[in-house]
Amino acid sequence: MIAISIKDGQLRYGRFSAVGKGVELELVNQAKVSSSELSNIIGTLSKEITMEGEDIFISLGEEYIQCDMVSMESGLELSEIEHFIKWQMEQKYGSLWPGMKYFFQEIREDENTIMVAVSVIRGSIQTEIRTAIENAKGTPIWMEADIFSLSRVLDELDDGRKRGVALFEPYGNTIRALFHDKGQLAALAEFAITKEDFQLKTVRGDGEFVKKYIEEFERYISNNELDSDVHLYLAGQLPPHTENFVPEEAIEIMSPVLPFSEENRAGHFAGDGSFSSILGLSFRSIKHA
Repeated sequence: MIAISIKDGQLRYGRFSAVGKGVELELVNQAKVSSSELSNIIGTLSKEITMEGEDIFISLGEEYIQCDMVSMESGLELSEIEHFIKWQMEQKYGSLWPGMKYFFQEIREDENTIMVAVSVIRGSIQTEIRTAIENAKGTPIWMEADIFSLSRVLDELDDGRKRGVALFEPYGNTIRALFHDKGQLAALAEFAITKEDFQLKTVRGDGEFVKKYIEEFERYISNNELDSDVHLYLAGQLPPHTENFVPEEAIEIMSPVLPFSEENRAGHFAGDGSFSSILGLSFRSIKHA
């Protein structure tokens, strides 16, 4: 099986196989992409790593696939949920909507509300990916927004402790963040990195939980009183000046440990969480195996 992550101008990929209830990763690598055309990226990759006969799992960044969080009243039938999602997306995308494809998954529910995560992609992109994989004689099995690949890794890191957990992923002068509440994806957010702090720009999902989490984290860095039910992971590297307002000891680097040696081309593996999406896709493959 092969996992492919394409986002932010970077291609990362890995080959792995199911072993018992886990996976054995055999190879990881990365490269900058020279084209925004996914068919070209996948075609070029197929010359580097054989896809023939392989199941292909792929995750895409938000330059290709959009992710929204939609809340509605609980107790709805599936057809009612789909109708509500379509109505919401039609309002957002307007005249572009007829050319879009979407898929969704329920992420949390209580007695009053249900929250679903909706991924939206242009139909032409979906077709382009499938065609490129099939041309390389691979079998397209699974496609998702990168955010869900990362969320799956966050589930594993939380290890059933049901804490409030966040993952920060720096990108330029912003931070993309996932928030988990008791083992479930609660919200997606974006922060601006300023000279003095992080400023919350947007929230999709449970804004109240994000607010509570931030309050807890700020209490820690000011009074060293972090509640044991709150934890922060980092995938990537923060700008050096952020150490002034977010102490290094307050953050745990997301660094999946992969057992590779230079001989099997793992020399490009980064221990800063860069390949977390690949690991998340490998977890998804276990359900398929």
